[in-house]
Formats: sequence, C-alpha cells, structure tokens
Amino acid sequence: MPIKIFVHCDGGLGNQLFEYAFGRSLSIRTGGELIIDTWRSLRGRSRPFQLDHFNIKARLPTKFENIICRLVDSPRLRAASRMIRRIAPGSLPTVVRQRQHGFDPKVFEYPGSVFLDGWWQSELYFHQHRDVILSELKLRDPPTETNLKSLDQIRNSTAVCVHVRRGDYVTDPFIFNRIGVCGLEYYQSAINLIGQRVASPTFFVFSDDPEWTRQNLPVPEPRHFISHNCGVSDWEDLRLMSACRHFIIANSTFSWWGAWLCAHSQKFVIAPERWFANSRSSTKDIVPREWTVI
Repeated sequence: MPIKIFVHCDGGLGNQLFEYAFGRSLSIRTGGELIIDTWRSLRGRSRPFQLDHFNIKARLPTKFENIICRLVDSPRLRAASRMIRRIAPGSLPTVVRQRQHGFDPKVFEYPGSVFLDGWWQSELYFHQHRDVILSELKLRDPPTETNLKSLDQIRNSTAVCVHVRRGDYVTDPFIFNRIGVCGLEYYQSAINLIGQRVASPTFFVFSDDPEWTRQNLPVPEPRHFISHNCGVSDWEDLRLMSACRHFIIANSTFSWWGAWLCAHSQKFVIAPERWFANSRSSTKDIVPREWTVI
C-alpha cells in the first residue's frame, strides 16, 4: 500500500510552515505522498490556510481521505477507529501526536502511513532537507508594487529585521500567561548588540500592532515601519523579512521563519532566551544553535 503522510494543518503561517516542513521531510525519507489536512481552517476553527502561496509539494485530501482524517483525529470516533484497525490492519494511518515541545526523534520510527498532529517547532525535524524546504518555500507570485519598493529598500541597505509580536499574545489572558511577550528591555538589548556587530544598520520593523510599535519601540534611525501587509497578506511580510541580512525576532514562529528563510551566509540572528512565559515548556530545540539568545 502506498505510504501517505497526512499533516494536520493548524495555527498561523509560522506554525503552518513548521507543519509542512516536518511533513515534507518525512515524505522524502519514506517516499510517501504528502497530504495537508485543512479541515480546521476551512471551518473557521483555525487561522486561514496560507501555504498555497508557496511552491509546496503537497496536495489537499480527497473526500474519502477527509473521512479518514476525521476518523483518526476525532476523539468521538476513536472506538470506530480502533474497530477498523482490528478488522483491517494498516487501512488507517498511524496517529503521531506531539507530546513535548522539544525534539522527539521517535516520531521518525513509525512505519507506513501516518497522521501528524503537532506544532513540530524545531528545525531538527527537517534540517537534513534544508535545501529542498528552502526551494519549496518560495512564493509563487511576484511582489506587489508597494512590496517591491520595500524590497528594493531592504536590498540596498544593511537591513535588520525587527519583529514585534503582540496581538493575541496580549489580548488573550490564556495565551499571555502561557507565552507572554518580549519586553522593551529585550529589544533595547538586541538593538545595542546589533550596533556592536553590524556596521550602518537600517532597521525594518514588522508587527501585528504597528501603532503600538511606532510609539514605544526604541529603534534608532534609519528605520522603516512596514505595516501595509499587516493582517492582509502575511506571506508578503515574510518575503520582506527573509530578504533582510540580520534579525531581531520575537518569541514567534512567524519571525523565526523570516530569519530561517534568509539565505545570507553571514546573517546575525538574535532571539529571546525565554520563548514561553510558562517555564515548564522546554525551548531548548526551538532556536538554532548558531543564533544568539539574550
């Protein structure tokens, strides 16, 4: 029976990219076909599906495969799923759920078709296929005229991307207590470090709360606040961010990908040491070793 790698797609663009990267890496390892389950997005239970803006090597499930995904994923259907597995072994994919924030090599050991359910927020899940992932996470369409002007500014300067993540990190009490936000002292320290390491930097600031950022972030001149894509086309911001040479990222998978997709060989990336407000959540595998944490 042909191997199929089903990826449960959930969360914003940053999380979707992690989910795709792991699924794609596993599909290369096994020779299996990658299928992206967008059920939550299509029903408004998650952020919109945005991977279709990239040159991904995956497809959406057929109607029959949608039934399979719901069968193995829904807690209410677990009894039916177990019965089918007993009657017809191998007919349903093995459900592989992420049990921890850190890298878990055991997820590579499941034979046959699998249904991946997790965030998979570590490059250790896909670093062996970095070149393939980089080539497939290029955008399908050229930048708009406004974005092309910003792209020219970035390419013609020693551009430093600064990303400030607020949004539901601030407004949702549960998320605030679990994840939290990077404070102004983090950004001030990171900007000072950039000043020591980078000659003549130009700062390009990206945020889901551009007005707050303009009023509060201690970014020196020359600087540019990029806000025209905010909440409309995240993938365009990701293209601009990845074109920068150096990075100050937030505790955000979105800015993580902006830095990771950058092809500049001498890039300098600063990341927060504390990724989660909840200290019980392991973060040791999220930030690549060559990045600087403060």
